[in-house]
Amino acid sequence: MNLNLIRRISLLSIVPLIYIATSLEKALLAGIVLFVSSMLVKLASLALDKFVEGRFNLYAKLILIAAIIAALSIILSTYFNLDQIFSIYLALILFNVDMMHKDDNKMSVLGHLYTAISSFLLLVIIGFLRETLGTGALIIGETSIVLFNSKYALSFLNDAAGGFILAGFLYGFLNMIPLEKETK
Repeated sequence: MNLNLIRRISLLSIVPLIYIATSLEKALLAGIVLFVSSMLVKLASLALDKFVEGRFNLYAKLILIAAIIAALSIILSTYFNLDQIFSIYLALILFNVDMMHKDDNKMSVLGHLYTAISSFLLLVIIGFLRETLGTGALIIGETSIVLFNSKYALSFLNDAAGGFILAGFLYGFLNMIPLEKETK
């Protein structure tokens, strides 16, 4: 299993969702949707590979993924009070499909599961750090846990640029960690 490939795919798969992961609650929801959609896509991709070949395979996967994301958006908007921007950025997962499935033959189902879990965890960590460092509190449901005074909070983390800056630092930190032994 190529751990560097898993790290690269998991980092790139959450880029569209960083914008909406401003709190732990939204990051959890977006992470769960990303996990479920990627697992459904992998299972459907395995089924499609048996029936569709060549160039039409990618087109079939794109149409299937669009249908999965549309169905998930409808289900989420039915049961949760989401803003319109959540569904728009959720649909941007489609653009990662080409890169994810280009390396599909190199990655097993277990590798895809590791990728989905690591993407979920990265998104939750980014949402948690944006909320706690950006506001000084952690809001869970109706309760608010104040960690430090809000005048010391890094308020730029509540903006979209702050999320990407935080993600850049997190990506840099993760790239410092060697995942595989170097050969001499």
